[in-house]
Amino acid sequence: GMLRENPLQCVGRADTSLTAHFRRALTPDEAQRLLAASPPTRAVVYLVLMETGLRRNELQQVVWGDFELNTPSPFIRVRAAITKTKKEATLPLRLEVVKAIRSIAPSDVSQFEPFFQGKIPRIPTMKKDLERAGIPFKDALGRRVDLHALRETFCTNLSASGVYPRVAMELMRHRDSRQTMRTYTDA
Repeated sequence: GMLRENPLQCVGRADTSLTAHFRRALTPDEAQRLLAASPPTRAVVYLVLMETGLRRNELQQVVWGDFELNTPSPFIRVRAAITKTKKEATLPLRLEVVKAIRSIAPSDVSQFEPFFQGKIPRIPTMKKDLERAGIPFKDALGRRVDLHALRETFCTNLSASGVYPRVAMELMRHRDSRQTMRTYTDA
């Protein structure tokens, strides 16, 4: 309230339409190599990210009680309090993911204990896992593979599997299908 004029009034909106994506999805072969080359606990982290599209922050706050593994259709409940959109979501889990989750589950765990506490790798650790798998951190276009790129991998796999864009948007928990299709689907 101290300025009489807005100094940004005549600044136009930046054109970001030509901005290249700086992340890329993993190919199915690369995803399998990453899972095979990573230590078991980190492989489960990568698998859950690639199969659910969870964000890093959401994954950090998931607790054991959010998983429903003993039902005919297993799922993870992403509580509204931890989602970016502040809306609860239910994400289906394939049996391969359920088996992987059970493989690292301690026998005496509280429902309220964070599932991945201390298990989510940082960039230097992921770079080492990628290197062991023979996957470059950056490709020829400068696009990198990081934890959020695994979210892009999830969305790209949905599209490649023929999932309707509206369903993909819901699973990605986006408000706009253009974001799902343009930003998170790696053609």
